[in-house]
Amino acid sequence: MIRILREQGESMSLLLEPNHSLPPQIHAMLVGVALFLTTGASLLFIVIGAWLVVPFILLEAVFLVGVLYLVQSRCQASERLLIGRRWVSVQKLHGQNRRVWRFNRDHLSILLGADESQLICHITLCGDGGLLEIGDFLNQDDMKLLVRQLSQRGLRSHKHCDWALLAC
Repeated sequence: MIRILREQGESMSLLLEPNHSLPPQIHAMLVGVALFLTTGASLLFIVIGAWLVVPFILLEAVFLVGVLYLVQSRCQASERLLIGRRWVSVQKLHGQNRRVWRFNRDHLSILLGADESQLICHITLCGDGGLLEIGDFLNQDDMKLLVRQLSQRGLRSHKHCDWALLAC
């Protein structure tokens, strides 16, 4: 999902977020249900005397809660693009981690990776700040919208094949 946070003259602020299929409250409820079911199953197996199965049930519960935690943390990832007159800044937020890259706009180009069907599969910023892939969690329509927004701001984009890094 792409949201325009601020647009003033030549500067713009875009927020890129994954499309959330479930809100955080539903994820927490799923974790609670999983823990309730595994506790109930463990108690049932202890009562009928099959206590050797209990460690495997608990291991399955730990695995399920871990996967749900990873899904939730991935859904909280976001990227903020700040496009100014002379620079482009990218902030990537993943949980508590925040990283910032800054590119000189004069030396920045956008490399669009396409698959065999010519659909955009990744967008890479290439410039004095290095190579940085943005919007890896976006769907096809959002990637097209992002490319359109960046092109409207005057940033050059190139569709490329496997040898694209040489063109950067």
